[in-house]
Amino acid sequence: FAPLVAMTGYATSDKVVDKIYAGGDKVAAALVDAVKANEMIDVFFTVNVADVVLNAGGAIGGLDFTKGVYKFTSFVAITSDITLKGSATDVFIFSVSSYLSIAAGVRVKLDGQVNAANILWQVGGSTSLAAGVHLEGSLLSLGAITLGASASLNGRALSRGAISLAAGTAVSQPGPPSSEL
Repeated sequence: FAPLVAMTGYATSDKVVDKIYAGGDKVAAALVDAVKANEMIDVFFTVNVADVVLNAGGAIGGLDFTKGVYKFTSFVAITSDITLKGSATDVFIFSVSSYLSIAAGVRVKLDGQVNAANILWQVGGSTSLAAGVHLEGSLLSLGAITLGASASLNGRALSRGAISLAAGTAVSQPGPPSSEL
């Protein structure tokens, strides 16, 4: 990547649909945006406590979720498939105060017209997607993000730590959020 980054300011990879920025103004701006997004979500939780579903955390595999804000006060382990159900304008925010771990082969499925651009995973620690995982939505992680072999993400990965992609990993950018938001 180094020679290409020196010439263009970014690199490309067959694992990522778009550009990879390793440093410079774009990375600094993305980091500022990530911090601002975290702060905005924290303010939302303070102001809209009645709209937030509080959960202790732990294993959440096999569950169905409808639109809303889900705040987990500890780690979250997704041990089997979960489904997000709703319309194209529904928003899903999952805020995990500790770490997020998704077991091998697990899929986050969309039912109805749910749009991946309207899904946010805010993680206070590290995020780990094991081999073969498929995740919908964007990851905003204060710690490192690791995508295992053949894992896929239909969204963006933003981290204040390292982002590691194993062989066969695919990251794509979802379409724009609904204009009705």
